[in-house]
Amino acid sequence: MDGFFGAVKLGIVCMTVLAVLWGVGMSLPKSRLRSYMTEITSWAFLAFCILYGVSPLDIVPDVFFPVGFIDDAGALFGGFQAYRSAMDARRERQLLDY
Repeated sequence: MDGFFGAVKLGIVCMTVLAVLWGVGMSLPKSRLRSYMTEITSWAFLAFCILYGVSPLDIVPDVFFPVGFIDDAGALFGGFQAYRSAMDARRERQLLDY
């Protein structure tokens, strides 16, 4: 049992270190690293929004007619904004390359 909790503890420590490093990287102004990280984060959020939109598991089930589809529309809107953010980060990185 100690091995399991040791692995859980190691996983939590590693994820915390990665989250701190991700936060530091995202706080760098006008850097190529930040534009890469913004693009990766935006694509990941877009994938999450698409999966949420097609998933039968929702926060509000679709059987509650108007409200059930509003959260799916919100996911689509969030996915569209994530796509725009990813494209903006790509353009910014290309400008930084020149």
